[in-house]
Amino acid sequence: MRLILDDFSRDLAHGFRLLRRNRGFAAVIVSTLAVAIAATVTVFSIVDAWLLRPLDFPDADRLVIAFAAAPDKPSEPAVWLPYRAYLGWKEQSRSFASISAAFFRGVTISTPDDARSSVGLDVSPDFFKTFGVAPLLGRTLTESDLTGPPVVGLSHGLWLRQFAGSPGVIGTSIELSDVSHQVVGVMPRDFNVRILDRPEGLEFWTPLRNKTAGYTEDGMGPVAIVARLRKGLSIAAAQSEVARITRTTESGYRMNFNQFVVNLTSLQANNSRTIRSTLLTVSAAVVSLLLIAAMNVGALTLGRGIGRMREAAVRAALGSGRSRLIRQFLAESLLVSLLGGLAGIALALVAIKLFIAWNPLGTLPANAIQIDLRHDRRIDSGSSCGSNRSGDSVAGGLNVSRPRRKPSATTARRETGTGLDDRSGLVRIVTRRIPSARLAAQCRSIPECPLSEDWRARSRSRLASRFVHRGLLQRGLALDYR
Repeated sequence: MRLILDDFSRDLAHGFRLLRRNRGFAAVIVSTLAVAIAATVTVFSIVDAWLLRPLDFPDADRLVIAFAAAPDKPSEPAVWLPYRAYLGWKEQSRSFASISAAFFRGVTISTPDDARSSVGLDVSPDFFKTFGVAPLLGRTLTESDLTGPPVVGLSHGLWLRQFAGSPGVIGTSIELSDVSHQVVGVMPRDFNVRILDRPEGLEFWTPLRNKTAGYTEDGMGPVAIVARLRKGLSIAAAQSEVARITRTTESGYRMNFNQFVVNLTSLQANNSRTIRSTLLTVSAAVVSLLLIAAMNVGALTLGRGIGRMREAAVRAALGSGRSRLIRQFLAESLLVSLLGGLAGIALALVAIKLFIAWNPLGTLPANAIQIDLRHDRRIDSGSSCGSNRSGDSVAGGLNVSRPRRKPSATTARRETGTGLDDRSGLVRIVTRRIPSARLAAQCRSIPECPLSEDWRARSRSRLASRFVHRGLLQRGLALDYR
């Protein structure tokens, strides 16, 4: 193992020296790989945050949200569901472990110095239980808050801006549209709930009081229904059940919602509904870019490998075996891939920061956009996409060490100037003399290679009995000292 590592380190050093001698080639290859890998990593990080990485809630794949949709477009939310549908689902449905209702609430937050607008949610008491997240400070909303004095739960961001992150915020008051609300809790930083194309998180949560207009037992007040599926139950099965319950409930009212159908989707799919097609299109574009870059790098490396066939032949004459040549060219290609990969990741880090600052989609995901190096299946699929393509240069680098067919006599005569003599029924290859000065010049032209001194000495002793050049074995080499 020690010998293998030593050989590999020498191969890397030799490859680095070759890149320094061919700076134009190195710059083109590394920059091509860097741009392609940077684009791929950047887009994959964005797609990962929106579509692949689960939301930061316990068992996030079981969180669903429901709206009403038109029958001709059942996958597109059209209107809110009525509050009485939420009550019917809560009473009759067996598909959900927890169910809650929510609706947007816009307020003006007043302070002695200024006032600003803010958006939050009116929620039912089971809202935080449905998400399974405990508060950072204080408590969440409960059934008793529906009839008591006005209370509010704060987001982490509002807590920092409005109260400077004070741990004594619990029990203090905040003015929401000139109504004093008592702060009962603060949610963690990563509690980021998005509903119906909301481009950013919500800042507060207040109780959805069931005695206000539209929010009584038969009320038609608009709500989104957020629920957690029971383990092992599919969204399709739950949607079939709640659609039946809604039709039965609404049939008892003259003005009902039976002209709509229930749209039940995962919360993550609802968050990315409007940008999913854009993300998939951009992903296909960067994969095409990566393929084009890989083909260009492979073609350039292959051309360089063909130009080094003479070097490989001379090295073989000095005693290098086929496996030794393969390891050498493999190390050189891996060095180029490594440099391109590192440069690509550095560019990707810059590109991600620019994307977040620019925000061209007009919205950012609830999950952070980042290069996640934790080992999981998503990272395997994303990293293999870049590594496999940049590895095409490795295949090109091995071209010079592939075995060649034994040349025919005609080929031998054309390439080496030998003649054929079939006297006595035998075909004899007559090799011409190679002047020693020419042989010495060829040996001096060999680029510096990582061979040990004893190997060089043994190779010189073999040189007089065998010389391999371009796949042709010539024996009985005579040195002309004239």
